[in-house]
Amino acid sequence: MEGKLELLCPPILFFEVLNALKYSKLFDKSELDSAGESLEKYGFKVITIQKKIRKTMVKIAVDCDMSIYDASYVALSIAKGCVLCTADSKIAKKLPNKLKNHIKNLSEFELS
Repeated sequence: MEGKLELLCPPILFFEVLNALKYSKLFDKSELDSAGESLEKYGFKVITIQKKIRKTMVKIAVDCDMSIYDASYVALSIAKGCVLCTADSKIAKKLPNKLKNHIKNLSEFELS
Protein backbone atom coordinates (compact mmCIF):
# COMPACT_ATOMS: atom_id res chain seq x y z
CA MET A 1 0.00 0.00 0.00
CA GLU A 2 2.91 2.32 0.65
CA GLY A 3 4.76 1.07 -2.42
CA LYS A 4 7.35 -0.81 -0.38
CA LEU A 5 6.39 -4.25 -1.69
CA GLU A 6 5.50 -5.61 -5.07
CA LEU A 7 2.55 -8.00 -4.79
CA LEU A 8 2.82 -10.79 -7.36
CA CYS A 9 0.17 -13.42 -7.91
CA PRO A 10 -1.00 -16.01 -10.43
CA PRO A 11 -4.29 -15.17 -12.16
CA ILE A 12 -6.17 -17.70 -10.03
CA LEU A 13 -5.78 -15.62 -6.86
CA PHE A 14 -8.91 -13.57 -7.52
CA PHE A 15 -11.05 -16.66 -8.11
CA GLU A 16 -9.72 -18.42 -5.02
CA VAL A 17 -10.31 -15.47 -2.71
CA LEU A 18 -13.84 -14.86 -3.94
CA ASN A 19 -14.61 -18.58 -3.79
CA ALA A 20 -13.40 -18.78 -0.17
CA LEU A 21 -15.50 -15.76 0.75
CA LYS A 22 -18.56 -17.25 -0.96
CA TYR A 23 -18.26 -20.56 0.86
CA SER A 24 -17.72 -18.83 4.19
CA LYS A 25 -21.40 -17.83 3.87
CA LEU A 26 -20.53 -14.52 5.54
CA PHE A 27 -21.09 -12.39 2.44
CA ASP A 28 -24.08 -11.76 0.21
CA LYS A 29 -23.86 -11.19 -3.58
CA SER A 30 -23.35 -7.47 -3.24
CA GLU A 31 -20.59 -7.87 -0.67
CA LEU A 32 -18.87 -10.50 -2.82
CA ASP A 33 -18.96 -8.12 -5.77
CA SER A 34 -17.52 -5.35 -3.59
CA ALA A 35 -14.78 -7.68 -2.37
CA GLY A 36 -13.91 -8.51 -5.98
CA GLU A 37 -13.72 -4.83 -6.82
CA SER A 38 -11.44 -4.24 -3.83
CA LEU A 39 -9.15 -7.06 -4.94
CA GLU A 40 -8.81 -5.44 -8.35
CA LYS A 41 -7.60 -2.24 -6.68
CA TYR A 42 -4.95 -3.84 -4.46
CA GLY A 43 -2.31 -3.45 -7.14
CA PHE A 44 -1.39 -7.10 -7.58
CA LYS A 45 0.95 -7.72 -10.48
CA VAL A 46 -0.59 -10.75 -12.18
CA ILE A 47 2.01 -13.14 -13.57
CA THR A 48 0.81 -15.66 -16.11
CA ILE A 49 2.09 -19.19 -15.95
CA GLN A 50 4.83 -19.25 -18.57
CA LYS A 51 7.14 -22.11 -19.55
CA LYS A 52 9.66 -21.90 -16.68
CA ILE A 53 6.97 -21.35 -14.06
CA ARG A 54 4.73 -24.05 -15.57
CA LYS A 55 7.49 -26.67 -15.49
CA THR A 56 8.33 -25.85 -11.87
CA MET A 57 4.63 -25.80 -10.93
CA VAL A 58 3.97 -29.24 -12.41
CA LYS A 59 7.09 -30.72 -10.79
CA ILE A 60 6.16 -29.37 -7.36
CA ALA A 61 2.53 -30.48 -7.68
CA VAL A 62 3.49 -34.04 -8.62
CA ASP A 63 6.58 -34.46 -6.40
CA CYS A 64 4.94 -32.90 -3.31
CA ASP A 65 1.39 -34.23 -3.78
CA MET A 66 0.04 -30.69 -3.96
CA SER A 67 -2.71 -29.13 -6.05
CA ILE A 68 -1.68 -27.32 -9.20
CA TYR A 69 -3.33 -24.24 -7.68
CA ASP A 70 -1.10 -24.25 -4.59
CA ALA A 71 1.97 -25.23 -6.60
CA SER A 72 1.42 -22.22 -8.88
CA TYR A 73 2.06 -19.85 -5.97
CA VAL A 74 5.23 -21.72 -4.93
CA ALA A 75 6.53 -21.88 -8.51
CA LEU A 76 5.90 -18.18 -8.96
CA SER A 77 7.86 -17.35 -5.81
CA ILE A 78 10.77 -19.51 -6.98
CA ALA A 79 10.79 -18.06 -10.51
CA LYS A 80 10.68 -14.48 -9.27
CA GLY A 81 13.08 -15.01 -6.35
CA CYS A 82 10.60 -13.84 -3.76
CA VAL A 83 8.78 -15.21 -0.73
CA LEU A 84 5.29 -16.67 -0.79
CA CYS A 85 3.31 -15.20 2.09
CA THR A 86 0.42 -17.49 2.99
CA ALA A 87 -1.85 -18.47 5.85
CA ASP A 88 -2.04 -22.02 4.48
CA SER A 89 0.42 -23.95 6.65
CA LYS A 90 -0.29 -27.17 4.71
CA ILE A 91 1.67 -25.83 1.74
CA ALA A 92 4.95 -25.54 3.63
CA LYS A 93 4.46 -28.93 5.28
CA LYS A 94 4.34 -30.63 1.88
CA LEU A 95 7.50 -29.00 0.56
CA PRO A 96 11.00 -30.44 0.95
CA ASN A 97 13.30 -28.42 3.21
CA LYS A 98 15.21 -26.91 0.26
CA LEU A 99 12.01 -25.15 -0.90
CA LYS A 100 10.69 -24.02 2.48
CA ASN A 101 12.80 -20.85 2.34
CA HIS A 102 10.37 -19.62 -0.36
CA ILE A 103 7.43 -19.72 2.09
CA LYS A 104 6.56 -17.54 5.04
CA ASN A 105 3.40 -17.94 7.10
CA LEU A 106 1.43 -14.74 7.58
CA SER A 107 1.44 -15.36 11.34
CA GLU A 108 5.21 -14.74 11.30
CA PHE A 109 4.78 -11.11 10.26
CA GLU A 110 4.56 -8.28 12.74
CA LEU A 111 1.77 -5.88 12.09
CA SER A 112 2.75 -2.37 13.10
